[in-house]
Amino acid sequence: MKLYPLKFRPIYKEKVWGGGKLRDIYGRQLPANIRIGESWEIADRSGDVSCVANGELEGISMRDLIRKDPERVLGRAFGAGFAVRFPLLIKFIDAKEPLSVQVHPDDAYAAAHEGGEAGKTELWYVLQSDRDAELMCGFQGESDRDSLVAALKGDNPLEKLRRIRVKSGDAVFVTPGSIHTIGAGVLILEVGTNSDVTYRLYDCGRTGRQLHVKPALDVINFEDREDHLVGRVWHEGEGYRSSVIVDCPYFRTREIVISEHWSGDCAGERFCVISVVSGEGRIVYGDQPDTIAVGAGDNLLLPAAMGEYKIVAGRAGCGVLHTEVP
Repeated sequence: MKLYPLKFRPIYKEKVWGGGKLRDIYGRQLPANIRIGESWEIADRSGDVSCVANGELEGISMRDLIRKDPERVLGRAFGAGFAVRFPLLIKFIDAKEPLSVQVHPDDAYAAAHEGGEAGKTELWYVLQSDRDAELMCGFQGESDRDSLVAALKGDNPLEKLRRIRVKSGDAVFVTPGSIHTIGAGVLILEVGTNSDVTYRLYDCGRTGRQLHVKPALDVINFEDREDHLVGRVWHEGEGYRSSVIVDCPYFRTREIVISEHWSGDCAGERFCVISVVSGEGRIVYGDQPDTIAVGAGDNLLLPAAMGEYKIVAGRAGCGVLHTEVP
């Protein structure tokens, strides 16, 4: 099986708060008359498995791809037991209206209460935001279970949350137990663990969607008053600069801003995901070598056995997120 940079067909998710920025910014052909809130770009969930959209493997599902050759796709670092499903969930979130106030559990709680499901850790990378757009994560002051319940009954829990005014290029790291929401007017790339367990506390005045107040209160970290906006330390290289955004037990993501070119190596140990967040360029790989064009909005899986590759920037440069699992 020849391996190369793999693109996947998007899995669009209708959401009451969704918008049309994927069409307006990236030229996506979205389903008509439907609010698309999420686009699952690389996924291996029950009922939502990505399929390859390019090259000789077009049409094969992520699950079948891994079953066919787990070591060459995922890498030697993970072992056969890891190859049950792809460990990450890569998605776009288009919030025309605010999302619900919610929280995700950690692995232990999810395993015990959600049929062995994993917990959820996620990174938000802001691709575009309207003026005064906000994300919220953690508490802005002292809080406890009783005061949050009172705020929920008073229909104003947002006053409890830490507000983060955001712009393009900002990143927010959301850990299990962190109460959070996404405000209106933001397009986000989310890199997260392969889980969709979400406990909704408050739905911003909307009715008809289920709330999960009890489990949410069980898992919320009431001591979470830290600033979840990620700071940056940039490393200057030849033809690029890079900065680690998140380095946690589940994934390591760095931003690479390429003015000329940047080289990487899938040397058999582990796969990586390349998310193009700005500009355009091409990935050069293989012995021939082969080339694949990439542009803003593309998310690609680079299989572990693909070998050395180079990302060559276009005239306006190319910004990517490089994600791998430790």
